[in-house]
Amino acid sequence: MSTENRGSVSHGLRRLFHKVRGRNSADGTGDNNAIQNELPPLPFLPAQRPRPLTPSASEQSPVTLGTLARLPAELRCRILMAAFGGRTLHLDLRLAHPRRPDDLAAPVSGHHEYEHDLGAAPLSEYYGPDEASPKTWRWYSSVCHRMEPPGSRWEHRSVRLGYPVYRYPHTDGCLRGEAMCCALWPPESAAGIQGKCRVGVMGWLLACRQAYAEAIDLLYATNTFFVESDALLDNLVCPGPATGSTNHLLLPERMAQITSLELRWEVLIFGQPSASWGERFAVAQNTEANRAKLAAHLRHLCSTFPNLRSLVLSFSDPLYNVRGVQPAYALAEIDRVLLRPIADAVARLPLSAQRKRVVVELPSNVFSELNGIKHKGLPGLELEEEQKERVVDDGRGLWLRYPLSARPSRQPRQGSPDAESESGSSDYDFYYIKQGVESLFLYWDYDGNPRSYRYEKCSMPM
Repeated sequence: MSTENRGSVSHGLRRLFHKVRGRNSADGTGDNNAIQNELPPLPFLPAQRPRPLTPSASEQSPVTLGTLARLPAELRCRILMAAFGGRTLHLDLRLAHPRRPDDLAAPVSGHHEYEHDLGAAPLSEYYGPDEASPKTWRWYSSVCHRMEPPGSRWEHRSVRLGYPVYRYPHTDGCLRGEAMCCALWPPESAAGIQGKCRVGVMGWLLACRQAYAEAIDLLYATNTFFVESDALLDNLVCPGPATGSTNHLLLPERMAQITSLELRWEVLIFGQPSASWGERFAVAQNTEANRAKLAAHLRHLCSTFPNLRSLVLSFSDPLYNVRGVQPAYALAEIDRVLLRPIADAVARLPLSAQRKRVVVELPSNVFSELNGIKHKGLPGLELEEEQKERVVDDGRGLWLRYPLSARPSRQPRQGSPDAESESGSSDYDFYYIKQGVESLFLYWDYDGNPRSYRYEKCSMPM
């Protein structure tokens, strides 16, 4: 027996032994918890594929062309764009139990009918996990429904009234089953439609090699990707493709095609977790480890996504949790740990991304004190302010400009969006900071007393 086979057999016997011990013990929780804590390996792509999936341009298919394949290439591209492009797509990977069989077979009714993806979203409270089955890495993707469908009468109505059609990531609740505009997407007013929220591209990609070759580039290059999974961010952005690692969840050439990205970090950078947060937020919230991870993500952002044209970074509520010190008195640390590293990362991005203006969303308890906005007696960071008119859910319209670091000298590739005259390039010298999610974990009243809405809400008398 080979060494690999002996190792796999011994590992299986150890797992069986632990299971038997757990059943024979008084409660079995100790050994069973140890087994559950053994994380399964991430679903990496195979290091070597038996054959290339994408055909070369010189290959000719001997199969008789179908009706769609006989259309001009430009018309086929427009059809594929209408079907699979120009949208915001959620891409998620997390360790979770599979859904219960009875939950999958149950008829869609009640609130499930109006849930984004009918209760299948990974963070939905209606997601029925099969806790008897072990946790596995589960992929999830869907079309983002926090905005009106592009080109719809709802979008035209917003434009006519002077409202922007774009809503920023802090308002998104798709992974929690709480998409604001899900009912407006076709088919409208048809609750309980299976697959309405799904991307729906897999069948086309698997149809034939030509279908894959024509759709895969369009899928990555024309859609905005929304990522908030820690495991996925860790693998995609850090340590990055420059290390030469063969373990990939997505091919580096596919990530290089992405032009629009929205990242949401639910991470504690300042302070320590509170016991009242619950398991979801309190687990694995090590401030120093989070700071190191965030710094690594920002350093490798440019090399991982070299063709970005649009970038939004959104930080959720558990960012700052120092009850004894208001952010207004910790601005030097916030600037050193968070804002300046973001500026360094933005300065390394392509000029196309800087031209679109990178936007950073901060929780209200931090944003409101950056510029002395809340405490008029304090100077704050003295950032330049800009008033945005009629922007939905943007933090009352006041945005801040944070100056970029000195841009590293580099020669843009010919034909790239940056290969243009240098005139005016010095104008792209800041990124925007705006208010994101309303802080509920920690905020301060007018007397400077720390408050926690979630804690107070839970402790209210019945």
